[in-house]
Amino acid sequence: MKLSAHPKVVRRFWTNSLLVNGIEQTGPYTEKLWRIGLKFILEDRSFQPRNILVFGVGGGTVFGAFAKAYPKACMTGVDVDPEIIRIGKTYFGLDKLPHLMLVTEDARDYSEHQKYDLVIVDLYIGNDVPGFVTENPFLSKVRRLLPPGGRMIMNYFRQRNQDQHAQKLFKRLSAIYAKTEHRSVLRNIFFSVIK
Repeated sequence: MKLSAHPKVVRRFWTNSLLVNGIEQTGPYTEKLWRIGLKFILEDRSFQPRNILVFGVGGGTVFGAFAKAYPKACMTGVDVDPEIIRIGKTYFGLDKLPHLMLVTEDARDYSEHQKYDLVIVDLYIGNDVPGFVTENPFLSKVRRLLPPGGRMIMNYFRQRNQDQHAQKLFKRLSAIYAKTEHRSVLRNIFFSVIK
């Protein structure tokens, strides 16, 4: 099933929000979601990533948070939709963040010879997580992008059968990574793994 995206920028609560298929991808809810969800990483002051990879650009909420927490870190954002990247630059100031490179590419095809200390997986089209995101080939690919001790955070939301899908995903992650945790954050589940 191919999911189609219909991005739209609207003004909410004196700030821009990015909606895809009518669902907020960037705005007040997602800012609160990531502020809570990133505690997995930010609580551990000994972890200081130098290279951060984000699958799923949206309006770039996570980039702003990481630019504050890790001002010297180099960040790469990957999104399959060039329109989303254009919107991020035009309406959310992503072109002004230092040390940020944005790449238009399918996350499944992204290959890089360097390792990333931290990989964020935040892939959505509206409310829908593309099926490949929770499958072993993609999860193993992300593992190859991490050095020993590297971390991955996945933002996961599924309206129907969320608990059942989340349990399957937790088992898959636990089989691939040395340490796997999960935490409910608002209507989402954040998975945190360490290689």
